[in-house]
Order: sequence, then structure tokens, then C-alpha cells
Amino acid sequence: MKNTKALIKRWGLFVFLTAIIVFAAYVIFLKPIDVKAARVTIGTVTRFVRGPGLVEARIPVEVSTKITGVITSLMVDQGNKVKKGQLIATLDDADSLAKVSSGKKAVAVAQCDLETARADLEKARADLTLARNNYQRDHEVFMAGYISPAAMDATEAALQAAQSSTKAAETVVSSRIFAEKKARDDLRYAEAMLSYTKIYAPMDGIIIQRDKEVGATVSPGVSIFSMVDPNTVWVMARIDETVVGKVHINQPALIRLRSGGEFKGYVARIERQSNAVTRELEVDVAFDNIPKRFAIDQEGDVTILTGTAKGLVIPAAALVGNKNGEQGVMMVKNGRARFQPVETGATDGVKTIVTTGLKEDDIVVIGPAVTDGRPVRIKNQGSGA
Repeated sequence: MKNTKALIKRWGLFVFLTAIIVFAAYVIFLKPIDVKAARVTIGTVTRFVRGPGLVEARIPVEVSTKITGVITSLMVDQGNKVKKGQLIATLDDADSLAKVSSGKKAVAVAQCDLETARADLEKARADLTLARNNYQRDHEVFMAGYISPAAMDATEAALQAAQSSTKAAETVVSSRIFAEKKARDDLRYAEAMLSYTKIYAPMDGIIIQRDKEVGATVSPGVSIFSMVDPNTVWVMARIDETVVGKVHINQPALIRLRSGGEFKGYVARIERQSNAVTRELEVDVAFDNIPKRFAIDQEGDVTILTGTAKGLVIPAAALVGNKNGEQGVMMVKNGRARFQPVETGATDGVKTIVTTGLKEDDIVVIGPAVTDGRPVRIKNQGSGA
């Protein structure tokens, strides 16, 4: 009796386990699962080239000084917009002011000396005229025998003296003119040095960096401010040389900055020198509209639209691989998912062109992942395009 009961229990357990196994097998292998699918259609895919980039400016300017001096004031800071000719910094001008004052005095003295020399020249010329008249008169009477040779010699000596005095006066005037011109040149130089103590914005732009502070000593070539013309800001993208041949001037582009935001642009310039290490070329992409906020050397990504391709289109998410490493899709055939190897062409990350392996109106699974041969039931169906 006990053996019979034990046997019944064992058979009951066996039947129960068998039922569970059969049910599990049904769930795993026979019960259809809901999948999303897409129909293969004729469509177009946008071709593009991507690369990382940095925000740069075509016209960067470092504002420096023409003389050595100590900064006494800075009128602007980084981030400020400035206009061409706007005063943005000053240097200590005490020494320059003193030289200008001294130069003005030197010019006044030189002008006075020149006026005196010119007056002396006028007097010498008058004396020369008188000496010539006396010589002419005495020579006439001498030839008539009315005056002695000694008197004639004295008249001739007076004429020669007047001529020498006139030449000397003319030389002094020339010297004074040169001295007055030099004094004026020295004054202009001193005034120029004084003007260099005031530093003006060389163009309309934005101050991107303040390199020095009040009290610092600066010299020619040392940057006080760095600034750019915002209208020349672009993204310097690095494009692999294997695909840069697809890029052309004026192609549309999309710029994504790391700080956020997407901006439309276009290819403005393509470098002709490849980087020997990275094998990349620089492609400069300009903004259609300059961002209100930007930072030089800010990172970003550039997508350059290089054209379109037409063909059989599937969602890029439909592509899968099998255990042999083949690329393909899960096609829906007779209610089951079947792996179908495919070859692909252009893709934009959302849609992909299939060149071989599929035909129009085929249906491919786009999720969730299923095994080859698994029964499926299409829950949502879209199209590749």
C-alpha cells in the first residue's frame, strides 16, 4: 500500500515537472512575442561627415603697447564689448608730460633764436646794400680822379665786409631754421610718446581675456588684452583625411557646442596641410548666426552635410549581428524572426541604406531582440523611410 502511494506521488511529481517543462518550452520557443517592426521602403539618407572642433576666431588680436610703462588704469574687462577707438587702458604719463613741456619750451627758444637771426640777416642785407651804393658812387668819382686810391680801397673793404656779414647772417638763419625744425620734431616725438600712454581698442570686438592688471609694467609686444571680432568666430573642426574629400566650401553644417545648443553653419575654409600625426585636416565651419555666448577654445562637434543617397531604407536600429559576426537583420517570415545577412551603404544614424539582402516591403524587427526562429507578433509597424 505504501509502495503504491509512493509510486503515485512520484508519477504526480513527474507529470507536474513535465507540464512545467512543456509550458516553459512553449513560452520560450512557441509562444509569439510582441515586437516592433518596420517595412523596407525606398527612401533617402543624408550623408554627413563628423569631427570634433574648437571655437576659434579668424581675427584674434592681442592689444599691446608701443612703449614701456606702468599701467595706471584699465577701463574694460573680459566679456566686455568695445568699439574701435574706445579708450581701454592708460599708462603712467608723468615722464611723457615732462618731455612734452620741455619740448614746447625748446620750440619757443628755437623760434626766438630764429627770429633774432632773421632780424640780423635783414640788417646785414641793408648794410650790404649801403656798401654797394657807396662803392658804386666812390668808384665813379675815383675814375674821375676826385678821390684817392686809399679812399677807394676803404670803400671796397667796407663792401667786402658787408658781403661777409651777410653770408654769416644767412648761415646763422639756416642753422636756426634747422634747430627750430629739430625742436618741433622732438616735440612731436614727445607728444607721440605721450599719446602712447593711452591705449585704444583697435577694432570693434569683445574682450576675451584681461592679461595684465593695474600696476604691472608692460613693454611692446606684451599683451594687455586679448580680443576678437565676434563676426569672425567659427569652429575649427578636425576631419579625418579619408573622408575630407567629400567636404566642399559652403556645404551646410550643424554645430553642437559642449556648453549646449545647436547652431547652423557652413564650411568656410578647408586647410591643405594634413596633420602628420593624426592624419586629419582642419575644416573651418562658420556660424550662420553667431551665438550670444561663446568662449574661445570651447569644445564642440561639427556635422557637415555632404549630400544624400537613395535606396532601400531600414531603421539603423534594425541592424544586428549573429554569433558568426555577420551583420544582418531579423526578418519576419511566416510569423517567425529569421536572421538575414545584409550589406549596407550610407547611414545618418537613424536610417540606413541596404544594398543587398533585402527587397522592398520586407519586414524587419527593430525591437526587442529576438532569437533566430522565434515566433513573433508585430505590435507596432513603421517604415524604413
